[in-house]
Amino acid sequence: MKRFSHSPLLFFEMAGLETTPATSKRRKPDEEQEENDDRISNLPEGVLSHILSFLPTQSTVATSLLSSKWRHFWQQHLSVLDVSDESFQPNDDRFELFKTLSVFVNSVITLGKRCEIQKMRISSTQSLVDDKFCTYSVNTWVRSVVGPHLKELDLKLFSNDAYCFEPPTNLSACINLVSLRQEAHSIFYFVKFHFTVLESLWDTDNLDRI
Repeated sequence: MKRFSHSPLLFFEMAGLETTPATSKRRKPDEEQEENDDRISNLPEGVLSHILSFLPTQSTVATSLLSSKWRHFWQQHLSVLDVSDESFQPNDDRFELFKTLSVFVNSVITLGKRCEIQKMRISSTQSLVDDKFCTYSVNTWVRSVVGPHLKELDLKLFSNDAYCFEPPTNLSACINLVSLRQEAHSIFYFVKFHFTVLESLWDTDNLDRI
């Protein structure tokens, strides 16, 4: 898995939020032909949005570098939030790594706030600690995607201490949630919610279906 050695803020700048796409020194004489050669960019927006939904969020943001058309595309078509702390530069200090993860996720949520997230996958297995900042951050991320548009929620949250995620009470607003995954030691917190169309509830620690 590719790791990003830059801080999230610098990564956003590199991803085109503050940088204009570089122009090629050699230009084809027929610009119309060059445009036709870029078949992906010429696909309908719905198709492009569907393609982005299969990418990790770091890669989705990086599409801002492709061209002026892609510069803000992801901010308007973000439907999947898929982030793992394993994608960032390793750090022996778990809390420092979590802060790096937090800056990135918060930035994505802020810039894509007009989008309705249908799938959220958050993996924090190398950085999570039992700290108020971590608890507040994870709860804020989950609350930001709560709503009838959310269909899948996949949380992989492991720490070396007593951290235990308790979902926000407004999670019951996810009336179209069909898949819920969470680690074993806090999965029972979700049992109190009534999801009418939920098809699967998984213990991601033991890979057992509840």
